[in-house]
Amino acid sequence: MTTPLMLEVFAAAMAFLRAQGVGRLHYKTIPHIYHRQPAEEDRYALFRHDAVLVRRDLLSTIDMARRPVPQERRRRGAAKAAKQGVQVGEDADWLGYWALLEEHLSGRYARRPVHSLDEILLLHARFPQAIRLFTGRGPDGALQGGVVIYETEEVAHLQYAAATPAGFASGCLDRLFLHLLDEVYAGKRWFDFGNSTEQEGRWLNDGLINQKEGFGGRAVAHDYYRLVP
Repeated sequence: MTTPLMLEVFAAAMAFLRAQGVGRLHYKTIPHIYHRQPAEEDRYALFRHDAVLVRRDLLSTIDMARRPVPQERRRRGAAKAAKQGVQVGEDADWLGYWALLEEHLSGRYARRPVHSLDEILLLHARFPQAIRLFTGRGPDGALQGGVVIYETEEVAHLQYAAATPAGFASGCLDRLFLHLLDEVYAGKRWFDFGNSTEQEGRWLNDGLINQKEGFGGRAVAHDYYRLVP
C-alpha cells in the first residue's frame, strides 16, 4: 500500500457507493499498535474526503519495551494473592469461566458477553494459539477469576476479564495481570487492556481505567469516522 494507491481505493469506493445509492459510510480505523509497520494512509484519505470524527474510544496500552512500573497498590494485590495460594496460568475450562463471566457482567453492568459460549469455543477451536484463556484459582482449586487474550503478531489484547467476590478480595486479577505482563507476554510489542469508554466515547469509566493505568496502561485513541459518498 502507498498513499496514492489508498487515494485511488477511496475514490473508487466512494464512486461505487454513490452508484449504489448509499448515503453514509461508517469507517472504523485500526489503532496504530496493531500495525506491523506505519500504515495510516487511510487517515489521510479520510481527511481528503471530509470524513467527520463521530466516536473516539480510549484503549489502555503498554509499550512493553518501555513499560512503566506498576503502582504499589497493584503489586501489593498480586503479593496478597500469591500469599493466599492463588495459582495462575493458562486454562481449558471455558465452560466454567464463561459462567463466571456472565454472572460478573450481569451483576455489575446488567450485560452479557459479546460472544456466547458456543461462539467463543468455535473461535478458540479455529485459532487456538491466538485466543487463550488464563485463570486464577484458589488453593482449593476453585475458580476465582480469569481473562481472555486475543493475540496478534504485535499485540496481546485483553478481551474479557472477570472475578468472583472471593477473587476480588484475594487480589486474583492483580496476580493474573502481572503474570501475563511479567512472564507470558513480556516479549510482546504491545499489551492492550482494551477500551474504558462508553456512550460512543463520551463517558469514561474512571474506576476501570484507573485499574488499567495502575499496571502502566497509557492511552491510544481508537477513532471512528462518517463519510458521505
